[in-house]
Amino acid sequence: MFGCLFKIMKHFSLIFILSCAIPISLWAIKYNIKSFGAIADGVTLNTKAIQKAIDKAHADGGGIVVIPEGRFVSGSIILKNGVVLHLEKKAVLLGSIDVADYIKLNRWGKALIMADGASNISISGRGTIDGRGSELAL
Repeated sequence: MFGCLFKIMKHFSLIFILSCAIPISLWAIKYNIKSFGAIADGVTLNTKAIQKAIDKAHADGGGIVVIPEGRFVSGSIILKNGVVLHLEKKAVLLGSIDVADYIKLNRWGKALIMADGASNISISGRGTIDGRGSELAL
């Protein structure tokens, strides 16, 4: 009897360990910014579309906001609890060169990607974030 119970516990432990080893991103809902109206032409301002994707992921309890391949221009975006901003390979998030596209969040200055009091947030992927600071029209 105890031999059978030991085998069951051994298999349960293995399943538990394996399930913990699988990245959480396999279960997380993904929110592609193109589904929220973002355009990858390197010119169109996509701040509202990206923020809508972030807000939706946050409202749904967390998720991965995906920036797919392409060049997406944005002003300030605010990450919220439980949101991962993921840039796929060949994705480029370009900071707007118009200072009016950036907001000041509380006591902090203006920035492309911000968060205030948020937890469980991250930025991941193989894409590029180019703030274009040297091109910014001040």
